[in-house]
Amino acid sequence: MSKNILLATWNEADTAYRVFSELTHAGIRGVNQVAIIAKTENGKIKLKDADSNSIGKSALKGGLIGMVVGVLGGPVGVLLGYSMGSLMGSLADLEHQEHDEVVLTAISKSIPRSATALLVEADESDTAELDAFFAAQHAKLQRWDYEEVESEVESAVAAYENAASEVKKTIQAEKKHERQAARKQKWDEFKAKFLMQRSD
Repeated sequence: MSKNILLATWNEADTAYRVFSELTHAGIRGVNQVAIIAKTENGKIKLKDADSNSIGKSALKGGLIGMVVGVLGGPVGVLLGYSMGSLMGSLADLEHQEHDEVVLTAISKSIPRSATALLVEADESDTAELDAFFAAQHAKLQRWDYEEVESEVESAVAAYENAASEVKKTIQAEKKHERQAARKQKWDEFKAKFLMQRSD
């Protein structure tokens, strides 16, 4: 049995809401979490609705799906280029690059602007059941190993934290330089004033 993250996308904006309802009532074994995510017109990724068959809606935010959306839609995604306008490449580009591309980028690129999609966490001994379900819903379906996605999220957060730390160091260094420059200016002014008084 493998644990996977699936992304189902449609060009129609509201399709995900209908399929979300049907999937959560379909009784497909192994489906742990289902979430509707949306991409706004300006490219921001948002969590729209969520359901969990076993652990409750509130747990989604602490689960991998919630973390994926948090990375894509938050400051981590903006900094690393996973969200907003920088990732609005075509699906044709994605198909040429998907084997080398990181999962977070693929997820963001795959969702059309002003459209919704489904993110699904599932334990699958056989992918046929969910493949058949989404094929009947005319979805474009992509699937990744859970641990691969988890590793990418961890790496993205670590990269963001490192970048934020470097920014902080730079700001602190600039402030230190400014303070040193201000002290030097005051000292130069004092010396000039002192020497002027002595010359008098």
